[in-house]
Amino acid sequence: MKDTPQHITDLQYQIYMSKTPEERFALGIAFIEFHGKLIRAGIKAQYPDYTEEQITKEFIKRIKQQDRSLDWLELD
Repeated sequence: MKDTPQHITDLQYQIYMSKTPEERFALGIAFIEFHGKLIRAGIKAQYPDYTEEQITKEFIKRIKQQDRSLDWLELD
């Protein structure tokens, strides 16, 4: 799905590429952290009685579904 006009996508890319490698790295880490918070918040909303340990297990389960390189992680 592409809901952003190409000229806006190009502008976003130009802004991103004008940043230093360190700034781009920091933005990437911030994105990963924010994504994790969104996933955890979704789990808490879906399962309000879950403990933090249960939330973490569900978080790992969902991440593993997207990244098969994490199959080695055990949930039990």
